Amino acid sequence: QQQQQQQQQQQQQQQQQQQQQGPPSRNGHSNNNSNNNSTNNSNNHSANRVYVGNLRYETSWQQVKDHMRRAGNVDRAELLTHAASHPKLAGKSKGCAIVTYQNPREAQRAVQELHDSVLDGRPLLVRPDRED
Repeated sequence: QQQQQQQQQQQQQQQQQQQQQGPPSRNGHSNNNSNNNSTNNSNNHSANRVYVGNLRYETSWQQVKDHMRRAGNVDRAELLTHAASHPKLAGKSKGCAIVTYQNPREAQRAVQELHDSVLDGRPLLVRPDRED
């Protein structure tokens, strides 16, 4: 009985940790970068997302999110990182990100207004995200 209680406690702790970390990114790494104030359930639609390329490897998700706010309300800015199968690169930025806006209009505006804008001295590639 004690073992069952301990297992239940461990499961509860793991669930709490996962909730605090936020949803996993596309490569399985958690990025705690979502906007917790958002109540929009359409965040996962590709029409709300843009791909941002040509980032410096040192650029943080927060810097991306702050820059991309020029086009509208950003729900999430997720840096794409190398998977654990690349031991030397695991968890390091691939130099690109997916930014989720609250609605498709803002995502379109980001493509129109922020493509070729400069972040950390580099011109950004901003295009609609192609993944669903």
